[in-house]
Amino acid sequence: MDRTAGKELALAPLQDWGEETEDGAVYSVSLRRQLSQRLSPRAGPGGSQASNPAADAFLHYRTSKVRALRAARLERLVQELVSGDREQDPGFVPAFLATHRAFVSTARVLGLLLPPPPPPLPPGSVPRGNLRVLTPRLDPAFPPPKRPLASLFT
Repeated sequence: MDRTAGKELALAPLQDWGEETEDGAVYSVSLRRQLSQRLSPRAGPGGSQASNPAADAFLHYRTSKVRALRAARLERLVQELVSGDREQDPGFVPAFLATHRAFVSTARVLGLLLPPPPPPLPPGSVPRGNLRVLTPRLDPAFPPPKRPLASLFT
């Protein structure tokens, strides 16, 4: 096949490759082609090498595998929200946030995203380090403290 310089063979930048399953999660797999920035012989050090027209006529592509999460248990989907690779699947977070209410409540998603609340205090106990501890002392109905306020925090 004889190609003239400057004429390029058009390749699709994204090619569907199939599906993979890992730990119960289903990924769609594609191959992404990017034109490689390869130096031509004339761009070598010192410019001492002669240009080779046959070598300049080739296009070099770098191919990388791209996995996009398509189906998984809710816990795995939420984990992907937090620690997923945005370069692999930049559309996952917007798609999940737009569609999650069709299969799960927002409260359940937030329950998986946020840490569990602390256990309730036993009746009659006073929480430490809370503003409610200082409220009765600063109320005008109560007499002013005999110690400086700073000593209350130590």
